[in-house]
Amino acid sequence: MSIRPIVAELPACQPRQPSREAPAQVIEHLHYHCPLYCWLSSARYREGEAVVFLYIEYRDATRASRYRQWRFASIEQAQQFLGQQASTVVLPQISGLRTRQQPITGPAPDPAATAA
Repeated sequence: MSIRPIVAELPACQPRQPSREAPAQVIEHLHYHCPLYCWLSSARYREGEAVVFLYIEYRDATRASRYRQWRFASIEQAQQFLGQQASTVVLPQISGLRTRQQPITGPAPDPAATAA
């Protein structure tokens, strides 16, 4: 299995929304003892190669939202990583305390989806 970690810390660079194939979930990190918001997103490159990205989002000491991204060849590989390794990965500049105090809960509900 090929795993390529990609650290993304630019505030202007926003990750995509969760994939419909695999809804977002919250896991507990075993070292930092805080909840981590995780989701998958799929994409296609110009050459037609399908890839899946796993995002793990958390807070730093200033309460800013940060995330780390991994790229996988399939949704099965991403889910395996999520289930077996995600709860122990090193997350740059994480604050377990701030993440516990103000956990990431995901995107706000779409008002258009709730209006009938």
